[in-house]
Amino acid sequence: MYTIQMYCFSSDKGSSIKTMPVQSNILNYSIYTHLSVSFPIRRFAIKYVVEGKETYTINGHPFDVQAGSYLLANQYAHGQVYMESKTPVKGICVDIAPQLMSQAVASFMRPDTGMPDMALDTFFDSADYLENQYSATHTRIGADLRMLAHTLSEQPDLHREVPDDLYFTLAEHIVADHIPIYKQLQQVPAIRQNTKKELYRRLCKAKEYMQGTFTQSPAIQEIARYANLSEFHFFRLFKQVFGVTPHHYMMQLKLQHASQLLKASGISITETASLSGFSDVFAFSKAFKKYFGVAPGIWKVQN
Repeated sequence: MYTIQMYCFSSDKGSSIKTMPVQSNILNYSIYTHLSVSFPIRRFAIKYVVEGKETYTINGHPFDVQAGSYLLANQYAHGQVYMESKTPVKGICVDIAPQLMSQAVASFMRPDTGMPDMALDTFFDSADYLENQYSATHTRIGADLRMLAHTLSEQPDLHREVPDDLYFTLAEHIVADHIPIYKQLQQVPAIRQNTKKELYRRLCKAKEYMQGTFTQSPAIQEIARYANLSEFHFFRLFKQVFGVTPHHYMMQLKLQHASQLLKASGISITETASLSGFSDVFAFSKAFKKYFGVAPGIWKVQN
């Protein structure tokens, strides 16, 4: 193992990471070129890649975590990490104490939240938790990590006192991001929890593929193949879990993208249609009005 540098920020001074109590919160900023190691996961773990790629195996499942993505796992998991790069791989690891995660979960289970019966506590604090990777572009915790990466990357060797508020916010946003994930996972028609997890990961993989290629209008067969599912199985599962067909989800992505383009000056409605993946402006205008309730030209003026 060759380490360029690792910077650890923790409130437990004078202790190594391995000897810190489980209820410690820890923040690491690391820069590696080579790394191959097994490690215990003693707390709720966030692994965010700032630059390069980190390859993890968590509970036997492989994850290639690219820059701008992050991996989540709880203390019931075990893992290995591997890196081999000619250029430095930069990453942020955050360990959140199980007790803090439990407090964050409890804050979402008050009677006034409308979710008092959700078994979120069992989900987060058990082997049922879904260890998975996500794009930092579409989540609350992703926004936190991008901001944290910007701060740490400028002066990684600067001595820092990490306020408890940071960990509180991260824990709160992880739980908030997981409420729809928890509900969706329950919709996967499988008896074994590991099968549910695997099928849900494949659907998430397909969803991220669609988010990156929707302007190219990929065929459903292509997306299903990317998720390693048959076209029929993919279509049925996607609709059951996310409540919308793959076609309609991709249409939503196109229209939401178009609405942002229309806010920009200098981009015409015809250009917006083309840049959003529509074959012609007439089909775009019809779909846009049906979705937003107003024609693209009116939307552009109003926004």
